[in-house]
Amino acid sequence: MFYECKTLYNIDDLKYLDTSNCSNFRGKYYYTNISNIKFLENWDISNVINFSQMFMFCSYISDIKSLENWNVSKGTDFSSMFDDFCSKISDIKPLENWDISICINFERMFKNINY
Repeated sequence: MFYECKTLYNIDDLKYLDTSNCSNFRGKYYYTNISNIKFLENWDISNVINFSQMFMFCSYISDIKSLENWNVSKGTDFSSMFDDFCSKISDIKPLENWDISICINFERMFKNINY
């Protein structure tokens, strides 16, 4: 959706986007310059299966608390979700209650994070 939109800094207007039928978020914000992802807080992502590379190379994101209540129970691929240059993220605790029981791929999910 925003793959390699390097001039993308802010997309608060998408907080009401209906994502309830989406199943693939692969590379959705790959290599963007967004820093505030609070707009994602109320997204219905309960049908998403693929989260791979979703925030890969997003070097300005530091706070992922807005993802805390996401229902990721159908997710099977979280590979490289926060990989490379997401190094400003210092707390992954907001994700501790995610139901990842059917996930089959976590490869490099948090590579280069300073946690």
